[in-house]
Amino acid sequence: MVIVSMLGTKRKERRVTESVFGRESDSQALIKELGCSGYLQRFYEFLQGKFHPENIYEKDCPNLSKEQAWHVIYCMQEYFGIFDDRFECCKICGTIFDSYEEGTSINEDTEPVEQYSIGEETQIHRFTEAEYGHYCGDCRPDE
Repeated sequence: MVIVSMLGTKRKERRVTESVFGRESDSQALIKELGCSGYLQRFYEFLQGKFHPENIYEKDCPNLSKEQAWHVIYCMQEYFGIFDDRFECCKICGTIFDSYEEGTSINEDTEPVEQYSIGEETQIHRFTEAEYGHYCGDCRPDE
């Protein structure tokens, strides 16, 4: 009797999970094709109206600004826990990247960076508040 009850509970939990997160195979296939960052980038572009799936009607396609689209993803990360919060959006180019593997975050705690000029004179780049944010590897403001 206990085994039957446990099986029923597991089935119910799976139905609830499937009703919230949808068809797992679709997302897994897209992640395999695009990679994790690419999957999130595709969703970001969808929210901005830059990409639309062929098999879905386009009449109600969202057309959010970059900031609004990122806000949706950020809320899905931080509040709803749908996307992992390791993904960030580059402040300059809008590329989404995995902060565990690439990119940088600049804030008030970021150490100043030594830079060398042509005359081998050392200069210190102190970050301004306007430079605070997340950057992919290509857009870091001090390089």
